[in-house]
Amino acid sequence: MKRVVMVMLLMVVANAFLFAAPTPAIEVKFNQALHDLLPTDLQKSGVLKVATSAGSPPYTMYAEDNKTITGGDIDLALGIGQVLGLKVEFTAIAFPGIIPAILAGRFDMSISSMGDTPAREQQINFVNYSVEGNAVVVKEGNPKNIQTIEDLDGRSVAVLRGSVMQGLVEQRNQKNVKKIDIQVYPNQNEANLAVRSGRAEATLSMAGTSNYYVKHNADTGLTVLLKTLYGAGYNAIGISKNNPALLLCIEQAMQRLIASGAYEQILTKWGLEGGMISVPWVNDGAKYAQPNG
Repeated sequence: MKRVVMVMLLMVVANAFLFAAPTPAIEVKFNQALHDLLPTDLQKSGVLKVATSAGSPPYTMYAEDNKTITGGDIDLALGIGQVLGLKVEFTAIAFPGIIPAILAGRFDMSISSMGDTPAREQQINFVNYSVEGNAVVVKEGNPKNIQTIEDLDGRSVAVLRGSVMQGLVEQRNQKNVKKIDIQVYPNQNEANLAVRSGRAEATLSMAGTSNYYVKHNADTGLTVLLKTLYGAGYNAIGISKNNPALLLCIEQAMQRLIASGAYEQILTKWGLEGGMISVPWVNDGAKYAQPNG
């Protein structure tokens, strides 16, 4: 593990929306020393531009007004903004477009329950903030009697484009004769719909996200198989490799959120306390070596 040490073209991303920051859920202390370490342009603008997606509750999602973006990731970013003395400005874009947008310099950072993987570390830097595993999700009643990821061999499986879940099923196809029919979707909601409608026999998604979705939505038509989780790894904040000063400031701000207790309060509020970590390791994806599509 290591701590902080001192172009790809932007893909066209449809349905990108800019949001004013929600009201911070938990107050944390401003740190002048960290503010003074920020890049000069950030100190002058006072605005931290954050890329996210809105389809992974309880990490990121729309509130009941279908306009405000909310969730555990949003609260963590707001806490970071408070520590650094910055207003946080969120833009919701499709998940596959997040890394290209960071590479293009369109955003200062991303937070969208994105896994820190060795492959992604070749493109951008990561500050890890929690751990999550992935569950198999099937149609309600489990008509195909699917129990484990091994039971997906030879079946149709819907996954989020560019995700660890896509990487998991692609890995199985590399070593299995009985191939999985992999259906790739731009967001998890569409992957869920594919299972519910019968276009796919199962999906893989983050356990916390799937469980939250089924518990908080009536008639989802889905069952989450939580007995065994797969491809566990870090959720991480993404930052350009061209911005080491911001990387240091974000890592230190996360450490202060953890030390103050605000981090635990935020994750507990959203039912994510099972994934808490004690240190916001930087670029530690090799620990879990998650695949990604």
